[in-house]
Amino acid sequence: MKALRYLYAIAAGSAMSLSMQAQTQPQDSTLNRTVVVEQEYNPDIMNAVKVNVLPEVPPVTVSKKPVNYATSLLPADEVPSPLLAPRAGKEKEIPALPGYARLGYGNRGNLDLYANYLFTLSDKARLNAMLSLDGMDGKLERPGDEEWDSHYYRTRAALDYTYALSRMDLRAGARFGLSNFNLLPITFDSKQKFTSGSISLGVDSRDKTLPLQFSAETNLMLYQRQADFQLGINDRETRIDTRAHLFAPLDDRQDVGVELRMNNFFFTQEEHPQNDYFSESFDGNRMENYTVLNLNPYYRYRSEAWDVRLGLHIDPTFGLGKKLQVAPDVTARYTLENGSQLYAGLTGGRRENDFRQLEVINPYARLSDQLDATYEQLNATLGYRLGSGGFWMNLYGGYQSLKNDLTSYYEPWTGGEYRITVDWSQGDTENLFAGLDLAYNYKEVLKFSLSALYRSWSDKDGEGMNIQFKPTLTLDLRADVRPMEPLLLSVGYHHVEREKQLGLEENEPVSNLYLQASYELFRHIAIYLRAGNLLNRNYQLYAGYPAQGINFLGGVTFRF
Repeated sequence: MKALRYLYAIAAGSAMSLSMQAQTQPQDSTLNRTVVVEQEYNPDIMNAVKVNVLPEVPPVTVSKKPVNYATSLLPADEVPSPLLAPRAGKEKEIPALPGYARLGYGNRGNLDLYANYLFTLSDKARLNAMLSLDGMDGKLERPGDEEWDSHYYRTRAALDYTYALSRMDLRAGARFGLSNFNLLPITFDSKQKFTSGSISLGVDSRDKTLPLQFSAETNLMLYQRQADFQLGINDRETRIDTRAHLFAPLDDRQDVGVELRMNNFFFTQEEHPQNDYFSESFDGNRMENYTVLNLNPYYRYRSEAWDVRLGLHIDPTFGLGKKLQVAPDVTARYTLENGSQLYAGLTGGRRENDFRQLEVINPYARLSDQLDATYEQLNATLGYRLGSGGFWMNLYGGYQSLKNDLTSYYEPWTGGEYRITVDWSQGDTENLFAGLDLAYNYKEVLKFSLSALYRSWSDKDGEGMNIQFKPTLTLDLRADVRPMEPLLLSVGYHHVEREKQLGLEENEPVSNLYLQASYELFRHIAIYLRAGNLLNRNYQLYAGYPAQGINFLGGVTFRF
């Protein structure tokens, strides 16, 4: 009821208001007219009507993402290190045993003794000691079908010390050598003895950041030939050999450097007290002291494909002729895409014919006059090298020219009984050469190697005198087989053909078929066997002196 009353009251109020407005409005006239404009009020009310609409939900898709595996020892971004500590062993290379010894003995007094030990004094200091003794004592067949009671034993000893500083290595060494042997029977005592010794000091840079890299050493070398053949004279040679190598890297690919060497030779002679056969002709000064310099400046370039060296040998001599000799030192190597290499060289240089070199060439040859150095004027070589999958090949050839080339020869003569005189000859020679080297290795179970070298010699002014006994064809074959882990078998063949000896009808070539075997009895203990000249050929390793026939030697080796 109250609501109805309110509505009536509101309606009555509105009507009264409208009537009052109508009464207050002025009356229209001709000049004035009142226009009442009423605008509809219809406002937009926000959120007056709320509509709930769900958003569109796209279908669920799964995208594949790459998996990132942790390659570090401890993937700390995945597993916190305090929660899971790694359990990994340290990789450590098993060091080689520092000691090695070998002892063997065979027919004709063949002896093989060798020992070597590396002392590790500290983290920076090393001392290596070596001692060896080898040789034979037995009867050999010599020209004329006579037996010769021969013996030849060599003793060698060496000490090498190195100390590593922060930027360089210091080196020191000492050497001793003794060769006891006999010559063919002659009119006086044929026993001979060569004694040698040396001490050396050196230094090498080891800091690659230094602008100048270097290596230097000096050697004091002594050598004596006792009762030189047919002269009864003790010849002593003192040699001071000083050498250095300096080079500076220009960048990662280029170096410039120089190799320097100086040799001072001093000779003394005295009559052997047990021989005075030629005392009247000995004047006490048959050899001249001299000094020689060797200078080798060079430039080197290296890249992934090329390795080139451009240099020159400059060798002046003071005394013994006072001359200057020059030879090239140019080498180049190009690596192909398959890893094979083409290489070429124009090289040369000086080789001293000192007492040590004479023992290597022919220990039985007499030294009646002073010998000059041999100079390689030119060695032009071109070759191709390939290595892949256990196979290796080297094919090469070239030309060589030698000044004062040295060779030994012998002259048979009769002076109441059969005698042989062995002497030296020097002259200019040249040769064309070609060679082939092959090697194959199958999983350390089978190894095979072949080396062949042919030389065609020419004597420029000696009418064949200076190329006597020179090797023309050298052939080496060898095969190593390991049928089981502790057993190693080796068989090989060494063949050498030489230029004809003047005055002789033929030269018997070296033809040595040999066999070697070793078997490991226990860990680091093995036995070995060597057998040589299985074909029992009568050839000469040195001019005028026969080699052994069938010979064998066996022994045991130790590593400790």
